[in-house]
Amino acid sequence: MNFLFINFSGMAFGTGSAVAHRAVDAIMGPRTIQHETVVTEAAAAAPAPTANTFGSDACNVHTKAFQDVCCLSHFYS
Repeated sequence: MNFLFINFSGMAFGTGSAVAHRAVDAIMGPRTIQHETVVTEAAAAAPAPTANTFGSDACNVHTKAFQDVCCLSHFYS
């Protein structure tokens, strides 16, 4: 009984939130996101890093760490 109440109250809250967001969007207009890039003189003069070097991409560090963990877990299984 308690499980059903939790599920139904969660669905009701989600539906109410969606309806409220649509109402606000109808009054205020759709939400927009603007990305702005500020280029300083030092950054404009510096050469762009290549994608082949380690550490030039923000994801390379995390990818290497993930691969290291996968290799370690292979040895311990």
